[in-house]
Amino acid sequence: MPGPAGARQGACLPPAAGAPVCFAAGTRIATEAGEVPVERLRPGDRVLTAHGGPLLQPLVWVGRIHVALFRLRERARVAPILFAAGSLGDGVPYRDLRVSPSHALFLGGRLVPAALLVNGRTIVQEAWCRAVTYHHIELERHGLVVAEGAVTETYLDDGNRWLFEESDIAALSLDFAALRGNGRYAAGVCAPVLAEGDPGLEIIRRRLAGAMRGAG
Repeated sequence: MPGPAGARQGACLPPAAGAPVCFAAGTRIATEAGEVPVERLRPGDRVLTAHGGPLLQPLVWVGRIHVALFRLRERARVAPILFAAGSLGDGVPYRDLRVSPSHALFLGGRLVPAALLVNGRTIVQEAWCRAVTYHHIELERHGLVVAEGAVTETYLDDGNRWLFEESDIAALSLDFAALRGNGRYAAGVCAPVLAEGDPGLEIIRRRLAGAMRGAG
């Protein structure tokens, strides 16, 4: 999947330890009313979940942040990760999916940050992107929802909610690394989270590489 000349498409920086975990504007979320763009969701809307409990669960909070990427020194920690349609295998996602680097997808029973799945072809970082509007949605507890056919995590407040509440002024010079080290994310996630070097991550990468070859 070629990008603009000089655009970075291979492995990207590890996800920042507190970077917002979000969906890019336009991402369609499965709800009781069908697929709805994330920016149109409101508290009280019921979304399709995949982590146990009621199949449809209400949102308790939605957040928005506009990120001026061209103003950031470390844009690779924040620029969107693009999952091309079918890049996760079996036709998933069924449309292109764009999420923040720290946003985790549910693969093989584990949560995997998007940045760790970049392969330079079907999963790339949009380092050429100058700005992006991110949205997130929160359930009563951290859980899993369906975005463009892929199962992904919901928002978990680990101390960065203010980024969304002050979206008009946020994201010009953020210290992302200072946020997630408080342990709240690790304590509240609905499934184990894979990290670089985990054998389970290599298994998932090999499976996705096979899907990429099969599609090529």
